[in-house]
Amino acid sequence: MMAIKPFADFEGIDSMKILKLIFDFLRKFFSSKTGKKVAAGAGAVGAAGAVVGGVQVHNAKKRNRLAEHIKDSAIKRIDESKVETEKVLSELGNIEIAVLGSFSDLADAVEKIQQRPEINTEIDGIELPTYDPVAHKKLAAEVEVAIVGAGGAIAGTAVGLAAMGVGVLAMGPGILAAGIVICVSGTKMAKRSAENLKQAKQIEKDSKDITAYYEELRLAAKKYRQALSSVKGQFDKHLKSLQKIVAKKTDWSLFTAKERLITKNTLTLACLLDKMCQIRLVVKSAQSESMETVNNFEIDRAIADANNALAAVKNTVA
Repeated sequence: MMAIKPFADFEGIDSMKILKLIFDFLRKFFSSKTGKKVAAGAGAVGAAGAVVGGVQVHNAKKRNRLAEHIKDSAIKRIDESKVETEKVLSELGNIEIAVLGSFSDLADAVEKIQQRPEINTEIDGIELPTYDPVAHKKLAAEVEVAIVGAGGAIAGTAVGLAAMGVGVLAMGPGILAAGIVICVSGTKMAKRSAENLKQAKQIEKDSKDITAYYEELRLAAKKYRQALSSVKGQFDKHLKSLQKIVAKKTDWSLFTAKERLITKNTLTLACLLDKMCQIRLVVKSAQSESMETVNNFEIDRAIADANNALAAVKNTVA
C-alpha cells in the first residue's frame, strides 16, 4: 500500500506545490488496485441509490394515476345514476304538471254550477284538503308561470316538482331553471381531492352510498308515478263526465243523484291529487354535510290513500 508523507514534510513549500502533491497522490492512489476497488464500491452505492429513487418516483406516479382512476370511475357512476334518476323524476313531474294544469279546467266547470252546496270530499281514514276552486286555479297559474319564467324549462320544473312537491314553486323560476339539486354530496364529489389511494378509496366508498340513494329514489319515484297515474286516470274520466253535465245543465237542483255523485267524486279525486302533488320525495338533511333521504313514509302513506280512494270511487263512471 502507498505510504503518505506526514504534513510536517511539506513545511516551507508554497500552497500550489502542496495542491500538486495532493493531486498526484490521488491520481496514483485511484490508479492502484486498492483505489480502483474503493472507486468501484462508491459507484455501486450511488447507482443503487439512483435505482431505488427511480423506483420510488415511478411507484408514486403509479399510485397517483390509480387514485385518479378510482375517483374518475366513481364520479362517472354517480353522474350516470343521477341522469337516470332525473329521467324518472322528470316523468313523474310531467304527470304532476298535467294534473295541476287540469285543476283550472275543473274550477271552470265547478264555478258554472249554480246553487252549489259545500260538497263533502271526505273519505274514511284519509285526510284531504277542502276543495277550493280559487286555490286550484292559482296552483295551475303558478305552474304555468314557473315554466315560462324558467325559459320553458319544463324538464327542470318537472324534476323540481317531483322531488320537492308543489312547494318548490315558491323558490322561483330561476331556481327551477338552474335545476333542483337532489344530492348535494354528489355535486361536490368532483371537487374532492384524490391525491392518494386513501382519499380515492374514501371517494369510492361515498360514491356507492350516493348511487344507492339514487337507486332508492328511482324506485320510490316509479311506484309513486304509478299510483299518481292511476288516480289521474280516474280523475280525467270524472272531469270529462262533469264537463258534459255542466254543458247541459248548471242548476244543482236539477242534478240527478248520479250526477251529484260524479261531481262529489271528481272533487274528491282532485283533492287527493292536490295532496299527492304536495308530497316531497326528497328530504333535505338539517346538517349540511349529511346526505338527503327518501321520504318513504309519506310516499307509502300517500300510495295507500290513493288505493283506498280509488276503491271508493272507481265505479262512479264507466
